[in-house]
Amino acid sequence: MSMGDWLGTGYVHPADRVYLPFVDARTFARGLGLKNVDEWQAYWKSDQRPADIPSDPSKVYKDQGWLSWGDWLGTGVVASCRREHLPFEEARAFVRGLGLASGKEWSAWSKSDARPANIPRIPWALYKDSGWLGMGDWLGTGYVHTADRVFRPFAEARAFSRGLGLKNAFEWNAYSRSDERPADIPSDPGKVYKDSGWLGMGDWLGTGYVHTAKRVFRPFAEARAFAHGLGLKGKDEFQAYSSSGKRPADIPSNPWDVYKDQGWVGWGDWLGNGYVPPADRGYLPFADARAFARGLGLKNGKEWKAYSHSDKKPVYVPSDPGRVYEDSGWVGMGDWLGTGFVAHADRVFRPFAEAREFAPRPESEELRRVAGVLRVRREAGRHPEQPAGRVQGPGLGGLGRLAGDRVRRHRAPPTQAVCRGPHVRPRPGSQGRGSVEGLLQVRGEAR
Repeated sequence: MSMGDWLGTGYVHPADRVYLPFVDARTFARGLGLKNVDEWQAYWKSDQRPADIPSDPSKVYKDQGWLSWGDWLGTGVVASCRREHLPFEEARAFVRGLGLASGKEWSAWSKSDARPANIPRIPWALYKDSGWLGMGDWLGTGYVHTADRVFRPFAEARAFSRGLGLKNAFEWNAYSRSDERPADIPSDPGKVYKDSGWLGMGDWLGTGYVHTAKRVFRPFAEARAFAHGLGLKGKDEFQAYSSSGKRPADIPSNPWDVYKDQGWVGWGDWLGNGYVPPADRGYLPFADARAFARGLGLKNGKEWKAYSHSDKKPVYVPSDPGRVYEDSGWVGMGDWLGTGFVAHADRVFRPFAEAREFAPRPESEELRRVAGVLRVRREAGRHPEQPAGRVQGPGLGGLGRLAGDRVRRHRAPPTQAVCRGPHVRPRPGSQGRGSVEGLLQVRGEAR
């Protein structure tokens, strides 16, 4: 009894299934013409595999004759760990005869069909305890990995390098990549001699150059006093001076970095010109600064900008108050200058219904005048103005609706003028009704 029988599904647990004997099952598998495990797995997941052929034959027939997938499928492939390889010396002699020049060439050859089954594809793993020295020894090229090389003692290597007459690291790198460098002189001496005397590329080549990080500079106060005496005005002038060749070796070209924890404040303090970056300036509290700005009598942002760029603005009042006081009371330029102006985007308007009630009704003289102008324009072939295009909001349908009345729009007859931007151009045969005189005549007829 099983769950499949209990539920009537017909399912039988793998442990309870009855499979063909190993020899018969292997014969069946070999007849499928499959080449490897991937193809076998794709096959057994399909509906073609009979129920008496296991999906995992290596487990089912483990003690009944199973050897390998190559044997099961009849391909003859044997797993690397089960293959019989040549002894190390014989395998190395065979490989050296191939004339391969590098590990890259070996990798390509070892993956090809030219490699015999008794030559391992990963020789360093198979022969690691039986003679393996490296790819150079395996291929016979004589190449030795940097970590396995034996270099000259530091003093001897440095003496050799100083005799080359090289001037800097760039020239050393070019030399070290050439065929002129001896095998016992490292290409990266800083790494090889890190703990045995290395001081820097200047010491290695004998140029006397010392890297900035290893230089000994004057104390900050002395260096700043020296910089004050140069009479320079800003960072750009100091950097130009640093690159001129006049700067003493004990004065850094990057004082902000060298003295960052020893008193550095800024370029104004370093050069003695008193300049303080905006981020380091101490501004007045918002209320005090606004009171000062209001007392200037400026009318708008344009006048404030002109003033803030002049020499009249104190350093304790920011030129960009909206940024400085963004989170401490800033409302807008009108509030800052005391003009009461509020930007349109920041204004708060009445709800539509209330605004419509405020609008003039038809009986008002002003609305009658506007309606008369609209009627004249309509009769002259011009469309009425659209206030909804300027004042948008929920429920707004035009000036007529805002005023409680509707203004109908008509197409202009062929004999009437047609609106073209700010001008009125008459159609042919309209007898000048689009001219100023014509418009006045229409206005008179309408009355």
